[in-house]
Amino acid sequence: MDAATQELVQVLNNREAGWVARRDAAENLGKCAHQIINELVIHLKDSDMDVQMEIERSLEPLHVLLNTRGKQHKPYTLKELSLGCEKHGVRTVETYKTGFVVTVKLDNNRSHRVYIMPNKFHDKSIIRLFTLCGEATSEKLAWALRANTKLFHGAFATLRFNGEGHLAIVNNILKDEATPEMIKRGVKEMAYYGDWLEQKISNMDNL
Repeated sequence: MDAATQELVQVLNNREAGWVARRDAAENLGKCAHQIINELVIHLKDSDMDVQMEIERSLEPLHVLLNTRGKQHKPYTLKELSLGCEKHGVRTVETYKTGFVVTVKLDNNRSHRVYIMPNKFHDKSIIRLFTLCGEATSEKLAWALRANTKLFHGAFATLRFNGEGHLAIVNNILKDEATPEMIKRGVKEMAYYGDWLEQKISNMDNL
């Protein structure tokens, strides 16, 4: 926070400053916030995936604050959460066993699949997002542990899939707290980083 903005915040928080000064501080803070948010929104479709995902992460707290504070909503169904990822020509959602799989089209005619599956942890209903990145080896696992600090929506882990051990990106989300936007952001990030790692590991587009 720069010095000018910090000063406005201090005036707004100072009840002895007088209502006019506090009102003007609130107005100026609002103008600053509007300008900043507008600049972020303009770049929501930025061609750089890292920039796009960081903007989405930056806007999420604001989205939650403005849309869910004090409101009660029925938890989304797994189908609703999954279909919220669909985008014609970019992301295709299909059923897979008891859940769904999203095929995400990427650059250079590549694609990557992200699975959205129901799960349980003790007595809690969980939505498990995961994507496969290649065979799990000790060398790759050591690298993945270091890389975990870079991920926002999930973490590298080992996962058995169709009887074989894989290195995967996994994210477990409480079903009652899951929203379509949250799931979509997780799917997009997993597909991007999962495909990047898959290329590094196997140079094959088969996951």
